[in-house]
Amino acid sequence: FLQTRAGRHGKPFRIVKFRTMQPDENGVARATRLGALLRKSHIDELPQLWNVIVRDMSLIGPRPETLDLEEWGEKEVPGFQSRLVMRPGITGLAQVVQDSTPKVAELYREKLRLNQLYQETISLRTDAWILFRTAVRPVRPRAFDHSSLKAG
Repeated sequence: FLQTRAGRHGKPFRIVKFRTMQPDENGVARATRLGALLRKSHIDELPQLWNVIVRDMSLIGPRPETLDLEEWGEKEVPGFQSRLVMRPGITGLAQVVQDSTPKVAELYREKLRLNQLYQETISLRTDAWILFRTAVRPVRPRAFDHSSLKAG
């Protein structure tokens, strides 16, 4: 299915996703059995390769948020939208460090800090490390020590 997300410079685009959630009897969204497997293995991100091909996204960058979450993030964490100077990514530094982030201002401040750190340290080495961490994350998640990255 398609979902509208905030892209580069906040421009909305339609992200391609697998439908992995269904409402339960109380109307609460729950992962289906197959959806839970797809989400845990991160295979649910594969359709977003289309967004990379059409240049709405890149492999690595800040994760695109829904428009309402983007608006909330900017209100709660001034400057949150500054990370959108680059194309959003399927994966990124904040993604491999935090994984999914509940709607908590403190966590979104950290997400912004990690995205800014990525922008300051962008390199082939950093991108390779993020891709590696993304590939092994479903199998062996570990905390990231970002002190090894240096701005410059």
